[in-house]
Amino acid sequence: MGKTLRMVQFYPITHPAFQRSLERSYLYLSQLLKRVGALDLTIAKNGLSIQGRQITGNTKVLAFLAGELFRRRIKQLHFDPAVELKDYQALFRVLAMEPPELQRRGGAEKSLAAAGARAIWANDLKFQASQIAEWEEEAQEEMETDSSDEDSEPSKSAAAVDDLIADSSAQHPVLQQQLEALIAGVNDVARFKHAGNAVFKYCKQAAETNSHAPSAIALLVLSKLSYQFGDSDPQHELLIKIIRGLATPDVVRVEIARINHAVGGAWEEHANALVPVGTPVIPFLFRALAETDSRKGRQRLISTLQKFGADIREPALKLLQDAR
Repeated sequence: MGKTLRMVQFYPITHPAFQRSLERSYLYLSQLLKRVGALDLTIAKNGLSIQGRQITGNTKVLAFLAGELFRRRIKQLHFDPAVELKDYQALFRVLAMEPPELQRRGGAEKSLAAAGARAIWANDLKFQASQIAEWEEEAQEEMETDSSDEDSEPSKSAAAVDDLIADSSAQHPVLQQQLEALIAGVNDVARFKHAGNAVFKYCKQAAETNSHAPSAIALLVLSKLSYQFGDSDPQHELLIKIIRGLATPDVVRVEIARINHAVGGAWEEHANALVPVGTPVIPFLFRALAETDSRKGRQRLISTLQKFGADIREPALKLLQDAR
């Protein structure tokens, strides 16, 4: 379910590739319901549980799914054993809505019923108006701080970075076609490998002419895709190999500069793009942390470093030893 929801970022829900993923996900769910009967999925901000027992497995996918359901203010999803494919399709039509649109339509509970789901229903989280107003006010203050603080004004280097990563379809149509072929072949390992190798070759040829934009564009797309798979999936192994091959120091510096100057979801996107690269990125993040004059930039870099968890310890100790 989490992997299918991630595909909403790449495809409209009517796209054949999305429909294949949805049907495969539904098959797993229907088989589970045949074994266990009705299922109530409880959603928290950082996890999912069934009858009080935390669900474990692919932590990246589970964290993504929990976060997206929580953002849509869903407290619980109930799946009846009689669930049909059309019910599951209705669920994803609702989940494809961004949270503000979903709330304008009365929330997930009402929208699921309106979408025609009969064997899946939701319980919405109930927040006091004062809580929602407080969160919205905090978000607004953060955006205003980003745009008004003297120490967070975009520098000339930030402007250059924005120029560097232009729209891939306009500036790099060949790369755009290759990335589309990669996404279309997500369920066919041979096609996926062929398309991935084509992306890697194109980016490396561009890098030889000192053009790092293709690698930076590809890094964002490939990193997003990597969160769809488990660590043992051949697609995941191939993506990580390509990501680490593309993440040269120049490309890493581009992404760190964008982390420093991005806001909200854009910051998350560039931070998440660096995580699959692994520990080689950590010294660059520490160096940027020491050099940045922006308070918001420092906060974002620290949050990005925290995404590496315990992996941060060894590189941090080595940096300290080198400093001595």
